Amino acid sequence: MKLKVYFQLPLLLFSAKVVITTLLVTLSCFNSFSHQKTTNNEKLDKDHEYLDNHLTQDNLVEAIGYFRNAIEESKKDGDSLRFVRNYNHLGIVHLLTRNFEAAGENFEIALKYAEEYGYEFEKLYMIHNLLESYYFNQSYDKVDSLFTRATNISYEFKNSLYFKNLLVFINAAYKNSEFEELENFTDSIYHTLDIHGPKNWPDSVNNKLESEFKSFQYEFDLFRGFSYTQSKDQEKVKDGYQILLNMNQDSLEYYLQKNDDTFNKLSLLNSQKSTFYEDQGEIGKSLFYSKLANDYQQKAISKYLVALSNTGSTIGLMTKFESERSHLLDINEKNKQIQHYFMLIMILILFILGFLFFHSQKVKASSKKIASINQDLIHANIELLKVDEERHKFFSIISHELKTPVYGISGIVERIKSEGDFNGKVKEDFNTLEVISKYMSLLISNILRVTSFDFREVKLVNEPHDLFEVLENNITAIELFSDKKGVTIIGRFDQSIKENKLLFDRVLLDQVFMNLLQNALKYSDTGGAIKFEAYETREIPNQKKSIRFEISDIGKGIAPEEISKIFDAYRGNNDQNFEKGIGLGLFVVKENLAKFNSEIDVKSEIGKGTTFSFEIDFDIAQSSFNRTDEIPFIEPMHPIHVLVVDDSELNLLVSKKQVKKITNTTCDTAISGAIALDLVKQKKYDLILLDINMPEMDGFDTCKEIKKIDPEVNVIALTALQADQVISKAISVGMELVISKPFNFDYFKRTVIEYGKRKTGVTS
Repeated sequence: MKLKVYFQLPLLLFSAKVVITTLLVTLSCFNSFSHQKTTNNEKLDKDHEYLDNHLTQDNLVEAIGYFRNAIEESKKDGDSLRFVRNYNHLGIVHLLTRNFEAAGENFEIALKYAEEYGYEFEKLYMIHNLLESYYFNQSYDKVDSLFTRATNISYEFKNSLYFKNLLVFINAAYKNSEFEELENFTDSIYHTLDIHGPKNWPDSVNNKLESEFKSFQYEFDLFRGFSYTQSKDQEKVKDGYQILLNMNQDSLEYYLQKNDDTFNKLSLLNSQKSTFYEDQGEIGKSLFYSKLANDYQQKAISKYLVALSNTGSTIGLMTKFESERSHLLDINEKNKQIQHYFMLIMILILFILGFLFFHSQKVKASSKKIASINQDLIHANIELLKVDEERHKFFSIISHELKTPVYGISGIVERIKSEGDFNGKVKEDFNTLEVISKYMSLLISNILRVTSFDFREVKLVNEPHDLFEVLENNITAIELFSDKKGVTIIGRFDQSIKENKLLFDRVLLDQVFMNLLQNALKYSDTGGAIKFEAYETREIPNQKKSIRFEISDIGKGIAPEEISKIFDAYRGNNDQNFEKGIGLGLFVVKENLAKFNSEIDVKSEIGKGTTFSFEIDFDIAQSSFNRTDEIPFIEPMHPIHVLVVDDSELNLLVSKKQVKKITNTTCDTAISGAIALDLVKQKKYDLILLDINMPEMDGFDTCKEIKKIDPEVNVIALTALQADQVISKAISVGMELVISKPFNFDYFKRTVIEYGKRKTGVTS
């Protein structure tokens, strides 16, 4: 015969149910202990009432504290019986927490003092509890050494623990796989039950043991049958299977219902039946019982996991509790030493009470102070929000005021260039003036973006541009400065860049190029050269191009330890051999490139120069996006009456000239929102170009009032602010579009023509 081995749990299953059952049995018997010695029955009853009504899986840590205090109290009272019982109770609580070693230690102490004080009946339960703690802790050698003593005393008292002690030994032999010893032991017990069994005990005891004995018989027969199936004697093997086949599974389950190992034992019964039928060639029955065995094993595993879940948190609390208790014991020991050397205990207590009172007053004062600080923080936060709002307003005004003259200069230069035919020195001077105005605009943008902390707020405005043209324009612009310093600019741009227009934010990318070129020029010596290269590194699927840019100089170079610092704002350069700067250019470069999902790389060598490089993935613009030069202008078919509103007379002059360059347009101007409202009341306009930052009534409020007077007129914001900063609010008040100054004239012309037709059927 072969033994079919099924999965067994690696740890002993120990559910709360079996421990609580043991506890209740112990308590029911402890009620009869009072006749042994004189004791404080009221306190004993209190202990039992706590166990009966308050002990649950959730308050085991509290229970440990309770019984430790009870032990200390009974020691002071000289109540030996209560002292012994509470050590036993503490051991039972440790069993519930699965701390079997601690449980055994407490049972050993309880047994020691029960023997010392002569509590014979208590010894009966102390020995049984200690036997079980050894079993659960898998200390099978200790089970063997204590077993004889346990069975002798329980038999002497004719107590049901006699059968429980037998089963503990049987289970230990089974768990330890000592099947031969299990076979011999069950044989011995089987043949002595007629002599030592409960039928020979007094009737008063026998009547109470009927149920316990039946439970014992079912479990005993299970292990006896199993041990026979493992025997070398084939006749015994047959007898063993016969015992197991004759067992009623429902009855076994009923009588084992309080047993923590019920499902494992039912699995054992069915696995042995499966083995029997497999040997008999009855595969159907073998599979049936095999499935039952597996099902019960799964239930056992589930029960085990629930037990672990229930006790896991308790173990964590126990660890913390033990740590705190150890700490408190140390403190207590120190207090005892203090009491030993200083007999002034009352003074010490008064001092502690005074300290606690002082501390409580201090806590109250601190609480009030914290509440006051919280209030101050709330008010401060409100003020900070106001300051932040004022900051935005301030930088909005500064942006407007700084960019206004630049816009005027750019507009005048462009108008003069378009109306005149200049050659030689005059044309060169105008070109220089145009480049300077662009450089001023770049410097203003750098300062404003850094000082107003608006990098996170900036969003890319991607439009189709000719990147090759942008690169050449930057070369032209920097040459006006490099020629005076005697530095040569070398531009090498891959011709494939000309093939397509690309989508990008020209303002941000121009800032990157110009700042890097200005930086290279600043640190180049007379007679030096700056190389500006752009080439396609790879073509990316889905209409994209990846282009790498490199700007190199042959200046003095940067020390390795300084490279990581050059992108800090306001850092500049302290070397007397270099030109001074405010240290914003490279900071802006890094922040702008981050918007393009790119990073700048620096390679430098002292005495040989520096190379800045970066790579950007561009989307290729479709033909429908090329608004400025691929689609021909369609001149307006009817007169377009335009009103320009701005608080700067220079801006009004420039904007009016720009409007009048468009065929079939008329243009009026207003230097404030109030004047604009008067003009709108007197005349029907097709389009109103409205500044945002104006005193008394800003562009948003002016637009609201205009829409009340004439809901059919189109209103476009013409502002020095970045479009993405104001577009949401502009649309919310009824504006159609935001154009940032300075702007591209072709784009401006198309916009005026497109929006120069009044809306129809619109009511306020």
